[in-house]
Amino acid sequence: MHNMHDSGSQVEMLKPSDLAPRLGVTTGRVYQLIAEGLIPSVRIGRAIRVPRKAWDEWLKEQHRRATHQE
Repeated sequence: MHNMHDSGSQVEMLKPSDLAPRLGVTTGRVYQLIAEGLIPSVRIGRAIRVPRKAWDEWLKEQHRRATHQE
């Protein structure tokens, strides 16, 4: 987990390896989901990061979709 400063505010950034155990998948699978555009991300140089706010919103949306399909 990393923190970046943007216009004086702090933005928490998550690495794909941070997300893998939360999803119960491999880090490689997280990279696949990012490459497919399913998980929002930003590229910082060669590094791929997921802003915490975008992650939280994505997770809520996935939960909403799962509960409405039952």
